[in-house]
Amino acid sequence: MQGRPIVPSHSWVTTGFSIYIDTVLQKVLPYLPYIIKDTKSLVKSLDGISIPQDERPLWLVTGDVSSMYTNLPTTPYAFDVIANTVNKYVPLSSNDPTLIRETLKFIMGNNYFTFQGLPYHQVSGIAMGTACAPAYANILMHHFEERFFEFNPEFKLIFYGRYIDDIFIIFKGSKQELETFLYTFDTKRAFSNKLKISWDYSLTSVSFLDLHIHAKHNKIELSTHQKMLNKYLYIPFSSYHPKDNKVGFIKAELIRYIRNSSSYRSFAITAKQFFTRLRLRGYPPRFLIWVFSQVCYDDRPKYLEDTPLSTDNTLVPFVTTYNPIWETLHLRKGLRLFSDLNPHYRPVVAFKRNKNIADLLNRANVQKLTGKKFHSLQQDGLCWTSSKKRNLNPNPKPNLNPNTNTNVDTSYQH
Repeated sequence: MQGRPIVPSHSWVTTGFSIYIDTVLQKVLPYLPYIIKDTKSLVKSLDGISIPQDERPLWLVTGDVSSMYTNLPTTPYAFDVIANTVNKYVPLSSNDPTLIRETLKFIMGNNYFTFQGLPYHQVSGIAMGTACAPAYANILMHHFEERFFEFNPEFKLIFYGRYIDDIFIIFKGSKQELETFLYTFDTKRAFSNKLKISWDYSLTSVSFLDLHIHAKHNKIELSTHQKMLNKYLYIPFSSYHPKDNKVGFIKAELIRYIRNSSSYRSFAITAKQFFTRLRLRGYPPRFLIWVFSQVCYDDRPKYLEDTPLSTDNTLVPFVTTYNPIWETLHLRKGLRLFSDLNPHYRPVVAFKRNKNIADLLNRANVQKLTGKKFHSLQQDGLCWTSSKKRNLNPNPKPNLNPNTNTNVDTSYQH
């Protein structure tokens, strides 16, 4: 059995160093043209794209880099690429190339974890749980892509973008020309022997991120991708969530649909489905009509703008656990007295959520039963007995010890 360990590194010896490197690398990413930041940035790019109006077929291509993190190099060459890229775009005195190289060497060389009591050391690839992993992978992949297009100028793509390990391409030409490009990209790109890509292409439509991208009459049309297995179990109207929460998530979803829809018709179809699904969760029609009326498709340009970071330092949060009684006691009105005494500050209420059933059932919060206290346990007609301390588990996990006959990834050694 093969697998990839995803180990959170929030409290490891490399954590602080990894966070520092991530803050440095994040400053570089906006300068790299092949990196897709998020769906909104992709929509903005596709809205402004210019497609030649000729008879050649228009292809939509998606690609997935298999096991990208565990196959990227963590060698001096890779560290040099990262350090030189940082120095090129963010040449600050604090970003000393030698410091970045040595810090990366320490982070990538000290990834350890235990499994079934055995320690393992990752000897190749990036640890998927370390803070700087996404930025490190993005910069390395961008370097490989940039070098490929530099040395293969004969390929003129209409669009090329990558969101971490997912690739989206718009290509104009015959099917043979497309397959020639994909073959060349797969064989002449740096580290192509390890970084394998599975491709899918279509003349009509593809799904990428949460977009459904259509090619029609040499134009790109966008709509929101709806996953087949999504059960749409939204917060029911009968829930004790604050009214603002219910209004907020509905408006946020409608704004997302507007951003992702290149035409009003596409938005209207998705919004109608959303309305029906909310009715099934108990939302009254009058309430939904009131919320839906607060967003407008004509505001799409505004919704596609980047929201500037707030520099307001006058907010004073009053943090408390949510309780419906606060609505009766008019908590917000009471805080106005604070404003009268401190006119330079603005108090705001910030509600924490209460523990839910998932929190109460969390394995970390469940006390283990021991044979010392319980000599038998019956459940659904089954019985376990014990005279010693033991884990009472009716369905024990299979033995995944690497010493048995299983396929273990050789990137990890113990």
